[in-house]
Amino acid sequence: MKTLWLLEKFAGKDLKRATARYLQELAAAPLRASRASTSRLLQTMAGVPGPTVHFGTTAWGQDVRVPLADLVRAVGLVTGGMGAGKTMAALLILERIVRLLPQERSVSFGVIDPKGELFERALWLLAWRLNQLPRRQQEELLDRVVVIDFASREALSAYNILAQWPHAEEDYFITNRLETLRDLLPSSEKLSLRGANVLKHVLVLLSHAGLPLTCLNQVLGEEDFRQRLVAKCPNEEVRTYFTRHFAMEGKQTKEALRARMESLFASEGVKLALSGKTAPDFRKLQNEGKIVLVNCSGPTISRGVRLLLQGLVLSDIRQSIFARPTNPPVTYVWMADEAQNFFLTKQQQENMPDLLNMARAYGSFFHLLCQNLSTAVPARTRALKSKRQAEPD
Repeated sequence: MKTLWLLEKFAGKDLKRATARYLQELAAAPLRASRASTSRLLQTMAGVPGPTVHFGTTAWGQDVRVPLADLVRAVGLVTGGMGAGKTMAALLILERIVRLLPQERSVSFGVIDPKGELFERALWLLAWRLNQLPRRQQEELLDRVVVIDFASREALSAYNILAQWPHAEEDYFITNRLETLRDLLPSSEKLSLRGANVLKHVLVLLSHAGLPLTCLNQVLGEEDFRQRLVAKCPNEEVRTYFTRHFAMEGKQTKEALRARMESLFASEGVKLALSGKTAPDFRKLQNEGKIVLVNCSGPTISRGVRLLLQGLVLSDIRQSIFARPTNPPVTYVWMADEAQNFFLTKQQQENMPDLLNMARAYGSFFHLLCQNLSTAVPARTRALKSKRQAEPD
């Protein structure tokens, strides 16, 4: 005890300082190890042959460069609050791809945007690149750009949602369209079972005639027009329905259906696009390496219509991906803003796991941007569980 007293008396302050330094070193050891591991990983990624994307620098000043090949061949999720830089992070990847155009043919991208910001910035990137190119390469790049802007009344892109997918079965196509329209209509405008049954037969009738959904009012209200379509329709069940049962449908049901569909055509740009005779062949566009920019936003497009358009586009893209050949020559990346909207309905929550887990076999990948995916997706939804189960150990 006397020895300890003497040590404390003459060396107590030194012991306390040494002990404090030792404890600080123990506490900092995991941080130093993590930093060293991160630095080695960043050095490895920066040294990989091929183009890289510069995302910034670490807190200790080291560049963060990720191989472009790793980014375009992976499913990504970017979350953060408003103004956190989600769009800018996505644009860093797009900018690196754009810098390689038009020579780069093995990688291309598409944008699905219900707000307009990502769409407009992607357009700006392409315009910036075009200004750097000679005339011949400008034309080559322009030939690859496909713009689908539902808000535009001048630069129209036909999007007939009743134009059947190539090689798709009719029943599956119509059922998909019907479910999408029913599920994504605003809650105040949901269709009754009778209304859904009428809509189903109208969709088949118009699809066989090669007419757009904007002709729905004519089918409901003009008997001569309807009879001409029915006479040419090859579907016997549909002919029987309009011949024997349609007249017995209540006027209220038909008017309710008409009113709900008219809300979709309130925007002139949307109405003109949906009035087209054709629809984008996303399978062909991806296989050919086209740059597809889809804007579902506009000052006259309501939130409900934006959600509906976004859901319809995603449905078409999903169908097109699984129609692509396995290991195609073009790796395709889809940047999707407001991605929480892809999990709103039960049908979407069942389809998204397939899209995220299996699309890579067909050379297509998604980068999802949203503030907080958990606000739209239940904590233990099958989509996220399936994604985790699919990852290798």
